Amino acid sequence: MFVVIEVVVEMSFCRELHRECEQWSLVKTSVFFVILLLQNGYCNKDEYQVCKFEVSNVGTTSQKAFWNSSGIQNEIVISRPACIQQNGTLITRICKNGKWIPDIAKTVCPQVTGMRRTCPPKFQETPTSCLFIAPAQTWGHICNSKTLDTEPNQTSIKDDLVWIPYKRLRPYGPFESVAFGDKYGTPFDKHISATLSHPNFFDKNCLVANSVSKEYYPEFCNNTHGYVCDFSKELTNSKCPKNCISADYISGSCYCKFEHDCPNLARVDNIYDLTVLQDIIRHDDDDDVCYVGKGSDPDKSFAGLMQSISKNSWSYTDENLTCNMCLTTRYKSPTRHESQMVLAFDEATSGLCLTVYHPESLFNKGLDQTIYCFTDADAYELKKRKKVSFLFANRDTTEPYNVYEVDLEEYIGFYWCEGFTDMDDNDENKVNSNRVLAYKTKTGSEFAARLVIKSICILFPCDIAYEIDFRAILRKSVGDFRQEVRVMEIYSFNFETIDILLHVTTKDTNNVMENYKYVCDQIKQKEEKNELTINYIRSSEYCLPEKSAGLDWPLTPMGQGAVPEQLCLQHNSLPVVRYCRGNFLTGATWQDVIGSCASNAAIPESTKYFYGALNKSVSDETITNITNIIRNNHDLPVISIYYAAKFLDKIYSQTNTTIRNSINSTIDLTDSILDVQKEKLVSSQELLNVTDDLIDLVENILTSTTIEDDHLILQRNNVIIHVTNPVLSGVGGVVVYQPSGEAPYVEDLPRNSTFLDVKPNALIALLIPEEIIHYRNGSNITLLVTVYFKDAFFESSYTKKPSGPVISVTIPEFGGYLPAPIPILFDVTNFTDTPECVFWDYGKKTVRKKGHWSRLGGTYVGQLSNISTYHICMYSHLTHFSLLRESLGADITETNYIILDTITIIGDVMSALGVSGIFVTAMMFKKWRKKPGTTILLHLSVSIFLETILMQLTDLNMFSLPDACSVFGIFIHYMVISKFCWMLVYSFLQYMRFVKVLSILPDNIVLKSTIFGWGFAIIPVSITNICSATYTMRKHNYCYPEGIYLYLGIGLPVILIISINTFVFFTVMREVTSNSVESHGSKENVQKLQIQLGFLLFFVLGIPWIFWVFANLIYIQWLKVILIYIFSITSNIQGFILFLFYVVFNSETRLAWQKYFIHTRPKSFSISTKTSSRS
Repeated sequence: MFVVIEVVVEMSFCRELHRECEQWSLVKTSVFFVILLLQNGYCNKDEYQVCKFEVSNVGTTSQKAFWNSSGIQNEIVISRPACIQQNGTLITRICKNGKWIPDIAKTVCPQVTGMRRTCPPKFQETPTSCLFIAPAQTWGHICNSKTLDTEPNQTSIKDDLVWIPYKRLRPYGPFESVAFGDKYGTPFDKHISATLSHPNFFDKNCLVANSVSKEYYPEFCNNTHGYVCDFSKELTNSKCPKNCISADYISGSCYCKFEHDCPNLARVDNIYDLTVLQDIIRHDDDDDVCYVGKGSDPDKSFAGLMQSISKNSWSYTDENLTCNMCLTTRYKSPTRHESQMVLAFDEATSGLCLTVYHPESLFNKGLDQTIYCFTDADAYELKKRKKVSFLFANRDTTEPYNVYEVDLEEYIGFYWCEGFTDMDDNDENKVNSNRVLAYKTKTGSEFAARLVIKSICILFPCDIAYEIDFRAILRKSVGDFRQEVRVMEIYSFNFETIDILLHVTTKDTNNVMENYKYVCDQIKQKEEKNELTINYIRSSEYCLPEKSAGLDWPLTPMGQGAVPEQLCLQHNSLPVVRYCRGNFLTGATWQDVIGSCASNAAIPESTKYFYGALNKSVSDETITNITNIIRNNHDLPVISIYYAAKFLDKIYSQTNTTIRNSINSTIDLTDSILDVQKEKLVSSQELLNVTDDLIDLVENILTSTTIEDDHLILQRNNVIIHVTNPVLSGVGGVVVYQPSGEAPYVEDLPRNSTFLDVKPNALIALLIPEEIIHYRNGSNITLLVTVYFKDAFFESSYTKKPSGPVISVTIPEFGGYLPAPIPILFDVTNFTDTPECVFWDYGKKTVRKKGHWSRLGGTYVGQLSNISTYHICMYSHLTHFSLLRESLGADITETNYIILDTITIIGDVMSALGVSGIFVTAMMFKKWRKKPGTTILLHLSVSIFLETILMQLTDLNMFSLPDACSVFGIFIHYMVISKFCWMLVYSFLQYMRFVKVLSILPDNIVLKSTIFGWGFAIIPVSITNICSATYTMRKHNYCYPEGIYLYLGIGLPVILIISINTFVFFTVMREVTSNSVESHGSKENVQKLQIQLGFLLFFVLGIPWIFWVFANLIYIQWLKVILIYIFSITSNIQGFILFLFYVVFNSETRLAWQKYFIHTRPKSFSISTKTSSRS
């Protein structure tokens, strides 16, 4: 068989977008191919016939569209140029058996487009991007995929003005880019066709561009304009899986080629779809033919066929193909791990490092830099983007991280970084780092000066400028300071004056007060010349010395508390304190003085000695004396602990003390302070941040130490210091062992050791990876390890507590980052909860804050294979580390405390009102009052009422004086025990009534009960008061005994009474629910009475205290909180429950009140009331 194929070769045609083709020339060449078609199966039996060449008119124009088939069976043909609908959908015809479907008469071609397109319909193409003209709307993130319409309704700008992605984010600052890309966060760098004198210039915080004149203007952000959305092809396609292309740039879908089936086949609806699908196949450099989706079939004959596409064709097919062109979701960053960015400034090396945890969650394709860091430390820019340099990556742990170095300005300022989890630059996709203060050079002092500078437009030409010229303002107003001056904030600008916040960094190394005086003198000279007005001048680092409340307050770092230079204590033995608050930007200010000096305050001799030592030079004798005083007195007052920390700081600052003496003094003092009562250390931390300062001092002393040997170990009872040079000593790790009943000791681990080399009885161990040792190309490094056997310096409100020693690891040469994580082994037995690898996150010099446990940078690896009690953590930075476990006595959160306090107050009020109702009822009805049972009820009610009042008085902090606290502590101790004694009396009566039914109550039961109820409490209170010196003000203002006296004086009698009452409760309920107690009435009525009795006894016998006991015995935190809530709700309403059952529900008292109100009601309003005699 022979077939004649006519091939039409296009010699030329116009492919330019949005232009009419002026000329089409076609050269037709008929070529005869003789093909021998064998009948034995080597070719299809059907004869493929070429459809006749046809021409369509394009709309009402003179343009033509040419239809030509290539001889492929069931070919889907597009014209040249391609006919499309108004919405961009392709108009196609099918060539089947030499016949066009539909025929030319039914084919309408309203418009045409080019044969290739790399941007979706309604997008305008550029070589590198696709432009989307968004409809008029207010300024915003309107190019994000979530806010764009999937069908844009315009292809050109109607009013010539369009929004551009720049906005003024700081008052009176520049317009800066808010679009994801290489310009993100940078100022607008083109000329703005408006000046500062333009009306409402600084109220117009957005920018528009004139699409015709190419000029830029400030505009109100709530006005409406079109928006040209510029989608980078590279960035948009990079969000798709590898070798895939974005389907429409808006919905987030992608076109991909898969060898397997997929739920959604890609459809060819427009020329863009055809282009990218064929490009994907071409990218694989093969001749694959793949399935694509199809729309409605042109006629019934195609119903059973699939559509297919190759790199050069598109057709219907009934063949079995091996690939599919699929519509899938675009690439998304993993969501199972949240990316975190942490900036850390190392003061020793003046280096600023950014650690990005789980960097794979950040969008980082297509750009060299997708992490943006900024600072306000530049002299002439309110916000400046800084260079970020990649240092290294670590992927060896379950929490991978990258470390970057951030370029620093010369002087101090805030730094912060931003990244995005998606290309859409909205807030929900943004990842923000912490803000840190950092600097390249720190020589003098830093001051904040808020000034109003006058005649501002003389300093620079306001009428032609389109931004405030900070350089001119500083040069002409304060240019002769001979100090570094920077603009930090603009508060107002009105062409006459500018209210401005400046920072002045002195270059002199004089003390802070001398520098402050110099800066003030220089600025006041300007004020005297009427060039400016001073609002304030403050130090950005310290509260300056001053006299207030008759006391001298020393130079104090911002964020810290201070005690006066005089030795001054309140009546409660706590020091008078004052806090230095503020922020780096606006400066530090003193707060009000807290407390007043008590003339009769008892000052211990140890405190006087510590106070005197601070005013003398450091000597070995003084160090020894202070250390011995602390070791011999574990009940040091807070002021003495504070002075001890200050003395350690003085040792650190002394230049005439030898290095080794400095370390020995440090470890001796630290060891002795760790033996101080934990509650006192916690109080000193809460009041004056003492323990955080102590651990910071220890670290500073160690890092400033240069040892002559390559190895040093200092050990005391509570702390071990280990210093070594791994390069010289060959030590690659440290392990602390403590066999049962023996003292702990330290052993070195050779380099290249593993934790499998650790023997049994290890408390803690660490290894230094070889990557860290070799990272500095063989240079010496120093490994500083401090092991704290007590966690008294690391107390926080977190419910989990350290499972053992706390270990501090410092390598001064690395600052805060590490090229490889450090593994640390902890020995923990009976682990019943999820381990948490944490570090102590506390404030240092640049940023002061209270320390707390943080999990950032800590990863739990698991148990060591050969010893199940050994647990391993990996840490990506250096500081103090621990492994936390649930604590039996863990505190609940502050939020829960507030809620529980509210519940307690409500319960106490209800109880007090209920008891008051009982008192009133007793006063009104003598017959009821004279009953023995009622008398005992009144005694119980009095004890409940008095204990409730005393407990509420504790919140008023009325008894802070030592003597008053002791007296108040005695009263509250007495009332707590007395209330439980009366609860026991009540329990006894219920036992006699329901269990010993036929027994006779003892004679003089009321007298005997009174003696026991009010008299027994005298015994534990007297013993406690005689043996214990004072009742101490404890947490939450309770004046309670301490230590063994708390457990024996309060805990023991309370637990005994609760145990007895619990036994009585269950015994009584067993009796009344059985037939052993005679009952009358219906079954339903009996069950109701049994429930009422159980409800009454549950509250009155103190059974809710069982919940409190269990809450302090379990590890599961959520269950602990639930039990505490149940206890708080049920334990404080005893008085109210008694009122309900003995007044409201009691038939006798209810009838008495009914008669009283009936008899006292005016006769004209009297009504007939029938009452029941049932009781």
